[in-house]
Amino acid sequence: MVPFVGPKEYEFVRYGKEYYLPDILSDLNYEAHLKDVKYILANLPNSNIVGNYMIDSFKYGTTFDLTKKHNWTMNRFLESFIGSLAQGVGSRSDYSHDLEKPLSDLFALIYKTLTPKDSLIDLAISVGKNIFLQDTFETVLVDLQHNPKRTWDDFKPMLTKALNKTNIEGLNVEEMVNLLKSLIDAICNIAQDPIGLQSIPSLINFNNFSSLASAHYPELLLSHMTALDDQYGYNSGGKLTQKYLKIALNKNIDFVLKYKNEVLASLEDGVFKTSLVAEESNESVEIYLPTVEGYVINSNERLSGSLLEKDSSKFYYEPVPETVAKLYIKGDIT
Repeated sequence: MVPFVGPKEYEFVRYGKEYYLPDILSDLNYEAHLKDVKYILANLPNSNIVGNYMIDSFKYGTTFDLTKKHNWTMNRFLESFIGSLAQGVGSRSDYSHDLEKPLSDLFALIYKTLTPKDSLIDLAISVGKNIFLQDTFETVLVDLQHNPKRTWDDFKPMLTKALNKTNIEGLNVEEMVNLLKSLIDAICNIAQDPIGLQSIPSLINFNNFSSLASAHYPELLLSHMTALDDQYGYNSGGKLTQKYLKIALNKNIDFVLKYKNEVLASLEDGVFKTSLVAEESNESVEIYLPTVEGYVINSNERLSGSLLEKDSSKFYYEPVPETVAKLYIKGDIT
């Protein structure tokens, strides 16, 4: 198992099939699987350190939205943010030149300073809290939206103050602040792009900070993998998946999207409703679906190519009859 690394913007390639842990985006049995995960996580020897399962407490929100997000998950947010961050950094050579050594030196500095009982995640949460609770933090948000190049000048004294408040013995605050500048500059570059700007409020929302940090605990991965192994007696039906399917529908025709007679999404008189993860613009909606066959689109108008604004790379559809479209999956999804 490996984390989500190597952005496609840098032309990284991993060979073979990619499988993903179950989540609400990709697995119809996710709720049953999650029940097992939470039970396993709570009964690990160091559960008091890891704490409660917090991934699904993430809340997406932004004042800069170009599109409306429905049921946006942390996974979907991070996928979008990592892509924006890669573009903010530039190219692989830019990363190597501007970020690789500062980040390497930053982690070396942290691990040289932290004692075995200290937690890097706890340190990040503590610093984040000390930053977000400062009265002047609103200035940084204004900078990100209107004057990104000034962000570092206003953020540096806040970061310095927050690091000093951690009271970690031997921590070289000045050196750490200087090493973080390259990363902050990359985030500021994201803010100069309208799509990237949308991700900033959710990233720096303190209520989301613990959720984002908890995703890095290896115990969480262990709990997922244990719940997927029937040798341990768990049979929720959760499975490793090949991510999710995505379908784009335009908003010119009303429709109802069903799976086994359950309504998953609908558009009526321009009002879009869904229990799935989706993104809505003035012209279309993009809906994320678990990788199973059997979805059906019903409409009171003739269905044609105008309904599907663009085909998903893993979907094709067939109107039978003309007001019903059955969706099929291209290729192997196992």
